[in-house]
Amino acid sequence: MKISIPCIAFICFVTQIAFAQIKVTDISENGLKGKVKKVIEYTYRGGENLDTLGTPEKRIRNFDEKGNQIDEVIYDKSGNLMTKFVFEYPKDKTIIKNQYDANNKLQCKYTFKYDPRGNEIEFDTYANNPSIKTDAKMVFVYDANQNRIEEDSYIDGSHQTERAIFFYNEKNQKIEEDRALFFTQAIKNEKIIFSYDDLGNQIKSETFDSNDKLTGSTEISYSQNDLNGNWLVRTLELKGHSKMQGNYIFKDITKRYILYF
Repeated sequence: MKISIPCIAFICFVTQIAFAQIKVTDISENGLKGKVKKVIEYTYRGGENLDTLGTPEKRIRNFDEKGNQIDEVIYDKSGNLMTKFVFEYPKDKTIIKNQYDANNKLQCKYTFKYDPRGNEIEFDTYANNPSIKTDAKMVFVYDANQNRIEEDSYIDGSHQTERAIFFYNEKNQKIEEDRALFFTQAIKNEKIIFSYDDLGNQIKSETFDSNDKLTGSTEISYSQNDLNGNWLVRTLELKGHSKMQGNYIFKDITKRYILYF
């Protein structure tokens, strides 16, 4: 059985993992060090008592000798192809990421645009599906230290759905994210606080609502770094509460193998 992932950007297009603000185009932006050729990741997903003896999901990323990402392939627990991404570099300051389903049919096209300093300034999403009428866009603003300080999300060209403001410490680490989500006339505000270890790895994020009530948290730990300083094992634990699920805990353990040129 073939399973495919639909375009991820249209219903919850700006939803992001709380601890990540990573562009997905080259080695440094993937948080990798050294002349990386291939990264193979195995991720085990589950609840509080995660079974790492089960079958994991698999993700493969390939890079060229310049450090640019070539492609990315994701498989489910049964080994079925879920989705594939192929990167194009048609001109300076523009990168195109094409998403294909398990039948090699183009599903979505993502366009990354950069300023002369190499900062991503715009991210556009287009669906290759007549039934999906919505196109999505994100626009980014940076400070003098090239830290991303603002992020605005739109659908259908001009309808704004979300705005985020970011704050940094003296080490240029993101320590706070204030986010406003626009639902018709209603506005939902939330705040995310980030913590780091001595090596600069993000190890925790806490999400608060507009009343400063804690609504969720993500804790991350790393182990078994290789000779280039890249982690080989990462544990992520997400805790929170929702009206439908009540209190919940989700846990991921990712083990990865890195090949170098």
